[in-house]
Amino acid sequence: MNRIDQQILFISGKGGVGKSTVAASLALRLSQSGKKVLLVELNEQSHFQILLEEPFTYSPVEWRPNLWVSCWNGEACLREYFKHYVRIETLVDLFFKNVVMRTFIQAAPALREISILGKATSGIRGVGPAFEYDIVVIDAFATGHFRALLRAPKGLAEAVRFGPMGEQSRQIEAILKNPKNCQYRVVTLPEELPVSECQDLVENLRSEWGIVPKIICNRFWEIPGTKSDLHALKEELNNARDEEGIEFIRYLEVVMDRQQSAIHKLRSFAEDFDILPLQFCSTGTRLIDELAERIKISDFLVS
Repeated sequence: MNRIDQQILFISGKGGVGKSTVAASLALRLSQSGKKVLLVELNEQSHFQILLEEPFTYSPVEWRPNLWVSCWNGEACLREYFKHYVRIETLVDLFFKNVVMRTFIQAAPALREISILGKATSGIRGVGPAFEYDIVVIDAFATGHFRALLRAPKGLAEAVRFGPMGEQSRQIEAILKNPKNCQYRVVTLPEELPVSECQDLVENLRSEWGIVPKIICNRFWEIPGTKSDLHALKEELNNARDEEGIEFIRYLEVVMDRQQSAIHKLRSFAEDFDILPLQFCSTGTRLIDELAERIKISDFLVS
């Protein structure tokens, strides 16, 4: 059955910017709105099992009310698709254990990527096993591999112009470009290199796919006061000969300058972006709970 109203939300960004944490926080906030949400990690082994403090594999596990978590890789998605049509477990095992087939799966260009995207869009296309979620939040690959993921359908459709594989690749590409079905978030930090990589990805998404992503600036340190306040405090500490205090204020000034420069650059290529504060939490689950309260979902279809 088609779920043409289903939404897919892709989260990408430079490695280390906290995209997994942002993805989990977004998924949690959306599930709290009453939507049935699947949070997907694209990885061979789940990082969420550390962040969320529970084991996760390919089969979805309900982590919170209305929120399921799953870990996908290309081979697992392809195996499920194959099993749905063959329906004989023994034949599926023979196929995936065959040396030639395994070599083909590992070496075939874009096969793993198209398998993942095929699974992600299966509910909208009405293909494969039932996929009954309102929103699928995908903690996707970092920027370079994410581009390869999005290019897979077009590349395969050009290589296989006729038959079901080519047709399904074209369907997948159309869904990825349809803002009614797919939204995109690029996570960055208020630092020079992450913002530069964010700009490259944002401009690439716009020019190559016609996708306009939303930017989330993560771990922004909300330093109280202004630079003038810090300067005045530094003078007081200098009079008190508090060297450690002076060094700390100098560090805060550096952070403030770096963040202001990053925000200025973000504004040069993005009309609007969200900012998430730097949080000091003892556990991953506490961090996600805290960020979920600050994250905006007003631009999602969460009626």
